[in-house]
Amino acid sequence: MVRRTALLFGVGIMAAGMILAGCSKPPTEEITATQAVIDSVKALPEVSAYAADQIAAVEATMADVQAKVAEKKYDEARQALQGLADQARAIVATAAANKEAMKGTSEQAIADANSALAAADQQIIKLKRNATPEMKQKVADGKAAAAAAAEAFAAGDYATAAAKAAEAKVAADAIVNPPAAQ
Repeated sequence: MVRRTALLFGVGIMAAGMILAGCSKPPTEEITATQAVIDSVKALPEVSAYAADQIAAVEATMADVQAKVAEKKYDEARQALQGLADQARAIVATAAANKEAMKGTSEQAIADANSALAAADQQIIKLKRNATPEMKQKVADGKAAAAAAAEAFAAGDYATAAAKAAEAKVAADAIVNPPAAQ
């Protein structure tokens, strides 16, 4: 009788353990805290401009966590959450580094555009009357793009500055190195 009671008690303990393991609670607090960190990082303008891929990856992981919770795979969700908040915080440093790199790139692009525009001005002077209104307009457009690049650079928008400087250089290069007639 004692043996039978001990056996039933052991089976009861195992069954209770299995039921409790199957009924673990969702990691609601962890999800809320991690989502708050992700949202605060996403709110920084540098992150969307200079680390969009990284924040998208963190958001994808959070979507995966939500899917695991919906499937009641709470342990897998908790495991996926581990380190996610730290990963999101690290994106701030990545964005700052990318911004600094883009600053150098845009600075060089502006210098290249200004050199190309100076050469285009010289080409227009050299051509005198043979310079067409279209050529002069292209140089004017290039100068406007260079001014926009300088303005964006001064505002700290280095991605726009680089794009506008590239636009200015293309306009100037079209005068200095016109495409060959076909």
